Amino acid sequence: QRAFVLVRFRDYLGGATVGLILWSTFFAYGHYLQGVQGSVVAGLFGFLFGVIYLVRGSLVAPVVAHSVYDAAALLAYWFLKASAES
Repeated sequence: QRAFVLVRFRDYLGGATVGLILWSTFFAYGHYLQGVQGSVVAGLFGFLFGVIYLVRGSLVAPVVAHSVYDAAALLAYWFLKASAES
């Protein structure tokens, strides 16, 4: 989705940088249900993954980075939850 939006901004709507800033802001707002901290983190990571996509010109690196982040967060949740219950 982010790549689709960034390409459209790059080609038709004022440039990839404008699209990256607007879409990252929109993405952060969409995560507001997670609280301010969750919203800010989502926006920053969305911005970072967008920059990686624009620099590399491929979705592979941001997809791998997102997958590693998700796996690390899930493992941290499992292990921290288990240690808190003991």
